[in-house]
Amino acid sequence: MNKKGQIITVDFIFSLILFMLALGYVFRIAEANNYRMKEEELFNDLQRIGTAAGERLVSSPDFICQASNRPYFNCVVGTLLTGANANKLGIPSGYGFEVWDETAGVRIAGSAPPPFNPNSEDAQNVYSEKRNVLWFANQPTKAQLNACAGGGCTEKLIMLKVWKQ
Repeated sequence: MNKKGQIITVDFIFSLILFMLALGYVFRIAEANNYRMKEEELFNDLQRIGTAAGERLVSSPDFICQASNRPYFNCVVGTLLTGANANKLGIPSGYGFEVWDETAGVRIAGSAPPPFNPNSEDAQNVYSEKRNVLWFANQPTKAQLNACAGGGCTEKLIMLKVWKQ
């Protein structure tokens, strides 16, 4: 019996097994990278939508202070902000949002509650952005806005949270 043939066959089978294990490992790494890239893409979309909504929150005529037809950016009217909806903030359907008064710890506005707790650290895919704003309960007069120059206005920290539903 030819023992050389048996050794070559065993070597071939052993190398085929090693090749299959290496190939499986390469596919596993490729799948993990693909998953990570898709997650990054989804979060980047969420971040883009959240940033745009945050800008609208402090610069849209729907929410900011106006006196004598002159807008005051980063000056928010509380009664207008409570009427915030996804359409006014430019948030597309399929996304939820909440606006919080971080200073008082109160929810000001938002869509239907999320299916998870957006305040928990476990919440994945929630984009949040904080803004310091001048706060008025109702639309201020020009005199009230002029008083802000001397530091007579209330500042609040508001947070916008956006998530994919």
